[in-house]
Amino acid sequence: MGRDKGFLVRAIAPLAILILAVALSSAYSGPSTRRPELTLGFSVDPVTADPRFSSNIPGQSIQRHGYEPLINHDRSGKLIPVLATSWKMINPTTLEFKLRRGVKFHNGEDFTAESVKYTIESIIAPDSKSPNKQALLDIAKIESPDPYTVRLITHQPSRPLLRNLTFWPIGMLPPKAAQELGPKLSSVGIGTGAYKLVEFIPGERAVFEAYDGYWGKKPSYARITFKIIRENGPRAAALEAGDVMMINNVPPDEMARINANPNLRVIARPTARIMFVAAAMRKPIMQNVKFRQALNVAINRSAIVNSILRKTTEVARSPIPAMVWGSVQMAPPAYNVARARQLLKDAGYQGEPIEFLVPNGRYLLDKQIGEAIAGYFQKAGVNVKINLVEWGQFASAVFGKSGTWDLSLFGWGMVTFDPDWLFRPMFHSKYNLTGYKNEKLDSLIDAGRTTFDERKAMASYKEIQQLLWDQVPYLFLYNQPQIDAINKKLKGYEPMPDEFMYFAGTTLE
Repeated sequence: MGRDKGFLVRAIAPLAILILAVALSSAYSGPSTRRPELTLGFSVDPVTADPRFSSNIPGQSIQRHGYEPLINHDRSGKLIPVLATSWKMINPTTLEFKLRRGVKFHNGEDFTAESVKYTIESIIAPDSKSPNKQALLDIAKIESPDPYTVRLITHQPSRPLLRNLTFWPIGMLPPKAAQELGPKLSSVGIGTGAYKLVEFIPGERAVFEAYDGYWGKKPSYARITFKIIRENGPRAAALEAGDVMMINNVPPDEMARINANPNLRVIARPTARIMFVAAAMRKPIMQNVKFRQALNVAINRSAIVNSILRKTTEVARSPIPAMVWGSVQMAPPAYNVARARQLLKDAGYQGEPIEFLVPNGRYLLDKQIGEAIAGYFQKAGVNVKINLVEWGQFASAVFGKSGTWDLSLFGWGMVTFDPDWLFRPMFHSKYNLTGYKNEKLDSLIDAGRTTFDERKAMASYKEIQQLLWDQVPYLFLYNQPQIDAINKKLKGYEPMPDEFMYFAGTTLE
C-alpha cells in the first residue's frame, strides 16, 4: 500500500522535490496518520506482554494483535494456516509443519524454524511457569531439518496436539531478542502480528500501532488502544460517551438500556466456556465425596441463570459445553437444601471454615455469582468465607498454586473444541490444580488423548463425563455467555465461540 503524505506539490523545482521526499522518508517511522484509530474498553488486561504467561482470554485477545501462532481455526472449527502454510503427520508421533517465508518480527528478526523451536521449548521447559504449558506437554523434542520446516516429536501419539497449537498464547517469539530481554519481554512484546505493541501499562492500557512490514493484509488502523476499565458502570459509560467503540462483559441487566441507544448494539453469544466451582483437596473434608455432593445440590443454578444472568445462558448439563465435540448431555444436579444438609451430616462435617476464592471482574458478574453461591452454601449449613480478589491475585493463587483456598470460582474455555483441553489440565492427577486423584480417570484421559480413532476417544470421554458428574471434583454451573456492546460505527466485529476478540479485520465508518 502506498503512503499518502498528504502534500500537494506543484511548480516546485526538481531538487526541492527530491529533498522533500528524502526528508519525509527518513523522518517517517510510524503508520500513516490517514488511517483511523480504534479505542476499546476491556474489563481485564493480560497482566504481562509476554503471551507465554497470560492466563485470561480477554488479555490474550489483546496480545493476539501482536502475536501469531502457527495455525488457527475459523468459526466452523476448520484449521487454517497462519505462520505455518501446511502440516502433516509423518508418523503417529511426528507432526511436520512447513513455515511461511518472508515473515519478520517487529524488531526485524526473521521468522524461521528456530523461532518455533525456541518458543515451544521455552514454554515446556522444566522450570517454565507458563500456565499454557499443558497444551504442549506431549512434545518430546523439536527438529528443524531446514530453516522453514519444523517437526514436533511427541512422547506418544497425541491426537489433540494439532488443535492445541491453534491457541493464541502459543504465539511465536524472536529468539535473539527474547533471550537478550529476558524478563523485560513482559513489558515490551515483540511478535509477527499486524500490530506492534508501543505502550503497556498493566491495569491501565495497551497501545498498538500498525506494523507496515506485516506479511498479511495491511493493518486498517493506525493505532489500537485497549483501555482497562474494570468496573461495569464506568465501562458502559465510556461506550455511551463515545470514548471507546466496544466493551466486553456487559451485565445482562444493562443490555436493554444499551440497545435502546440508536448508536449502540449489544452482541450476546454462547461460548465454549464452562463455569464451575473447583474443590481443592487439601483438607480431609474436601476429599469426602459426600461433602462435595452436598455442595453440589446446595446451589440453585436455575436462580443464577434466570435472575443474575437474565436467561442469557443455560444450566450446565455436562462438563463440556454442547457445542464442543464429545459432549454428553446429562440431567443437572437438582437444587435440594434438605438433601445438602443430610449429605453434610453423612460426611461428618463439623463446621470447619471453608475458604471460597472468587475473582472480581474477570468473568461476567463473577462477584455477584460468587456471593450468591456463598449464600447457598451458608443456607445449607456450610461455614464458608468468601474471599474476593483481583484477577492477578486469583491467578497466582490458583494457577500458580500459591493459595490456601478450598473452593474457587472460575471457568475453562474449550478454545480448541477438543475435550482433552479441559480433562487433562483440570482433572488428570499429574497436572491438575486441586490435588484430585483418581486412577481410573487418569487412564481414561490418557486413552482419549493417545488414540487417533475418534470413536475410541469418544467412548473414553463419555465415561469421563459420567465419572465427573458423580464424583464432583468440580461443581459445574453454567455455560458462560459472551456479552459485548459496540458502537455501530465499528463494522465487521463478531465474537468467536472460543471468546477471542480480534479487531484487525474490522473497520470504522
